[in-house]
Amino acid sequence: MLTAIQAASTAIGVVEVAGQAAGIPFAAGLATEIVRSCEDVAKYKRRAKTLGDKGTFLVNSLTEESHGLEGTDMQARMDEVVGVLERTLKRTRRWSSYSTLTRWLRRADIERGIDQCQAELDSAIQVFTLRSQISLQRAQMDTRALELQNQAENRELLLRLLADSEEMKRVVALHRAGEPVAEEIMQRGQEGLRELRQLQTRASPESTLITEVRSSSPTPMSPPRSPPPARSKLASQQYLEMQRGLINLHRITALLPPEKKLDGEVVKLDDIPVAGGTYSDVWLGRWLNEEKVALKGLRNVKADDVTAQKVWLEYQSLNTALTLRQRFVREIQVWAKLKNKHILSFYGIVTDQGRHMHMVSPWLENGNVLDYTRQNPGADRMLLIRGAAEGLRYLHSQSIIHGNIKCTNILVSASGDTCISDFGMSKVIEDVTEMLASATLTESGSARWLAPEVIDGASPTKEADTYSFAMAILELLTGQHPFPERKRDAAVIRAVIDHVQPQRPTNKSVQQWLTDELWVLMQKCWSRAITSRPTMELVAAELENMKKERDMLHTVGDSCMISMD
Repeated sequence: MLTAIQAASTAIGVVEVAGQAAGIPFAAGLATEIVRSCEDVAKYKRRAKTLGDKGTFLVNSLTEESHGLEGTDMQARMDEVVGVLERTLKRTRRWSSYSTLTRWLRRADIERGIDQCQAELDSAIQVFTLRSQISLQRAQMDTRALELQNQAENRELLLRLLADSEEMKRVVALHRAGEPVAEEIMQRGQEGLRELRQLQTRASPESTLITEVRSSSPTPMSPPRSPPPARSKLASQQYLEMQRGLINLHRITALLPPEKKLDGEVVKLDDIPVAGGTYSDVWLGRWLNEEKVALKGLRNVKADDVTAQKVWLEYQSLNTALTLRQRFVREIQVWAKLKNKHILSFYGIVTDQGRHMHMVSPWLENGNVLDYTRQNPGADRMLLIRGAAEGLRYLHSQSIIHGNIKCTNILVSASGDTCISDFGMSKVIEDVTEMLASATLTESGSARWLAPEVIDGASPTKEADTYSFAMAILELLTGQHPFPERKRDAAVIRAVIDHVQPQRPTNKSVQQWLTDELWVLMQKCWSRAITSRPTMELVAAELENMKKERDMLHTVGDSCMISMD
């Protein structure tokens, strides 16, 4: 530890090398002299030494702040410090010159003098520290103001770009050519929306202008408020324009939001879920105040628990050793990277819409394949089956196991393509709840689709998915759950464990689609020997071959009819 004299000497050296701010070397010299004088005040050496220490602290603090502050109020601060140090030095020199007897006789005066010097130095330190903090805060505010100005200019430029139809045509052309311009615009637009929400909150904490832009749902009655500031109105106007521009970009490019945390961009339209599945409930929502979306809330993952609070940080960076929470986040990462028209798209997550953390995906008006075929009796069942097979094949190619394949998890897009949903959730829920997937699935009524080994306690596998897919084919063609003759799930579970296969339907409406070739393929999928079940790649290929053969027969038949004519 340096002595007070050494510390003061160091301060002088720093000043001589680093700065030429007027008065600092002189102040450092005063501090050194105070220390030396205090060394001679024998009876009060320890108390007096603190005066030198505080003087040295003042000089060192002023030295640190002197760099780059020439021409500011540094000289005024220096004058104050020098004045305090001069008074302190004058007193300590006087005390050090006293004889031993004089010190004894004036010991009370010396004690009061030391206390006074201590108080003056403490006051100078407090004032100096306060002013330093004010200066630092002012500098931070200036930096923040420049940052906000830069953000505002970028938003204005982005709004002009989004509103210019000719420029947007160029953006679309670049997007189709593989350039990431549209992605950058979408991401910057999402950041702009977040900035505008923050700006509006700072401008008027009680204002609901942006909230009203984000949601058309009725809001509770509240007392009249004073008119919001002009900046808040401008932020709300820009927010609405930004939303419109981004939703237009999404529609002309089919681009999904690059920023996956959608808090503030998505609102839930009702507190009552419109559907429910094995692990989740689904609500209707709206993204960017325009597009309908599905908000799927996992019952075992709440928005106010540790999972939701840390999910975004872990979404961006995962450790090697996965916790239960990280396992869920990893599934979100995997889903976000999937690109296939037979896989339900992933928009992002929201944590500000109620108790649950929600995963956001497109709202498909056609519903699942059973809903779709009921509303469209003439729909091509084999087209739907091939699309679902392709989706499941793609998942398996990405090393993803669905775990709960059935018709309620096979949706139909506006273009009539089947889309697989809810994939990978069985394993996630198994990790989160620490319960076997088989227990959760059988309790929730999925036993009719499950492979025997899963019902028996094994984790879902690709082979088990193949088994369940054949059950889903049967469900789609018949419009009934598998094993309809067994009314209770307990009876179904016993039959499946005993490797009882479903009976082939005989009604004509099913036979139109259920050919011998398809039935044989389904029986292979239900094979008792797990390794004998075909992969989904083989299933998808076989279904495609059936289509080609059927098309060929139709072509030959049409040719024969033409020849007869």
